[in-house]
Order: sequence, then C-alpha cells, then structure tokens
Amino acid sequence: MSEAVLKISNLRKSFGKKQVLTGVSFEAYAGQCIGLLGPNGAGKSTVSKLITKLIEKDDGKIFVLGTDQDKDFHSIKKHITLVPQDFAFYMELTVKDNLQYFSKAYGLSRKERKNVIPKLIDDLSLSKFTNTKAQKLSGGYKRLLNIAISLLHNPTLILLDEPTVALDTDMRIKVWEVITKLKEQGKTLILTTHYLDEAQKLCDKIAILKEGRIILFGTPKEIQEKFARTVRIELILSKAIGDTILSQIKRKFNAIETNEDKTRIVISSENVLNTLTDVVYLIESKRLIVKDTNIFMPTLEDAFENIIKG
Repeated sequence: MSEAVLKISNLRKSFGKKQVLTGVSFEAYAGQCIGLLGPNGAGKSTVSKLITKLIEKDDGKIFVLGTDQDKDFHSIKKHITLVPQDFAFYMELTVKDNLQYFSKAYGLSRKERKNVIPKLIDDLSLSKFTNTKAQKLSGGYKRLLNIAISLLHNPTLILLDEPTVALDTDMRIKVWEVITKLKEQGKTLILTTHYLDEAQKLCDKIAILKEGRIILFGTPKEIQEKFARTVRIELILSKAIGDTILSQIKRKFNAIETNEDKTRIVISSENVLNTLTDVVYLIESKRLIVKDTNIFMPTLEDAFENIIKG
C-alpha cells in the first residue's frame, strides 16, 4: 500500500479540565473518504481543527504526506484545505469576485487564476451564478461556493465539516456528486457528518467517536454486518388481528409493533426465513390472510445506534 496521505497517532486534546480527544489514531490514503461520526461533543470537529492547526494539540502526532506537522507545517499546509460548516466568503461579492479574491490570497498567478476559476465554476455547477452576489445564492449554492473556494489551490487533503447540513435532497445530491468526483481525482477527504446515509454513500471507512476516542473503525459494510444484523419483517393483513393471536405472536417474537387498526405487524428478527414462515403459519391458522410482506434490511443508522447505546 502507498504512503498514507494523513496519519494521526494518539491525538489528545483538552479544553480546561474537559478531555475532548483521548488518544485518536487513524490513517487515510489517496482516493479515500474517511467519515468521522459520533454524537455531539464526541470530538469530530476538533480533529479537523487540529489537522489544520486552528487549535494546538496537547499530545500525539499528525503526518501529512509523510511530513510531521510539528516539524514543518509550512510545507504541508498548502496541501490541506478545510471546508467549514459556516460560510467563509464575502456575501457582498459575486461568485467570481469571491474566487478572484481568495485565489490571490492563496498566491495563484494571473495565469493560474485564468485557468482554475472557470473550471471550478463549471465543476461546482456555479456557471449561471458567476455574476450573482453570494448573499443571493440559495443555501445549497453557498455550500458549493464554499467548496469551490477551498479547492482553488488544488489541495491533496480536504476536510469537510457538515457540508450538507440543512440542504434539501437535490442539493445534497449535488454536493455528493462533487465529493465523489474529488475521490475519483485521488483526493483524500475527511468528512464530518451527522447524516448516516451520507456516510454510507460516500465513505470508504468510518471512524465512530464516543467520549473522545474512536470506538470503531471500518468500512460501512463491516460495521453494518457486525452491529446491525436484525431485519424488520412487515406483514399487511386482510383485516384487524385479534388480541388473542396478537398476544401469541408477541410471546413468540419479542420485538413486535403494530399500527393503530392492527392490520400491519412489524417483527424484528435475525432469522428471516424461519420467522416469516412461523408467523405467517400462525396468522393464517386463525383464518387471517397476509396480503403482503416487506423485508427491511438493517442500515448503517441501525448499527450506529446500537454502537452508541452499547
């Protein structure tokens, strides 16, 4: 395997007496998206701030492209970018003027600006807003402008802090498409998110943080298979089920729920075939008809809830 783009070892950080990170370690490679998940206060955003030196760590090591952050941050900071949750641009400037301003701040030459800015405007779906003031953009396009600015200097390591928060479905998909393209270009991404579907869609590996430490690190599939084995079986009945048979089913199958008119039953089980066979036989033996069945496979969200509760 090639050298890690980002290597974090035993990272620790406290604010006063509160320990925010208590020994975080992980690696990220080219073309990977690593998701940082966890409840509020778990330390997710702190990791990104330490990588970019917005705050100083108490202990541990951070290497970017093999270079120790402590020894030569100046040479590695040009390879890093942080896309903050807050909008980091000037609302009174147009999209193009914002990109011009920040490209100069990054030290891009006139020739580089001439090539980079039109490409980013096109890649980030901002073409029809080139001369629109940022304050007039929708929340989604403001997010895209945030990302465009962060990519001006062609960074290798991209830190994204809740990039789709409060966006509608269409804009979330647009942002997801941008992130997917960046992965395809070989960029390394660290994604902080509260959206489990987003992590499942975009991340190659996920680090779940709880109380300042990583309690689980693996692919979405590995985490889901290990911590979310329970399948939900939905049965739609021809008429309301009687209380007697319902009590029998509840005794036999512990995890069960019904709707108000008792024409829908949902049972949770790890053995789908046996459970489905048994419950259908039991229901139809009482002269009820199962009109339809649906199987809902466990999700990453189910696994996450099980891990955090555990």
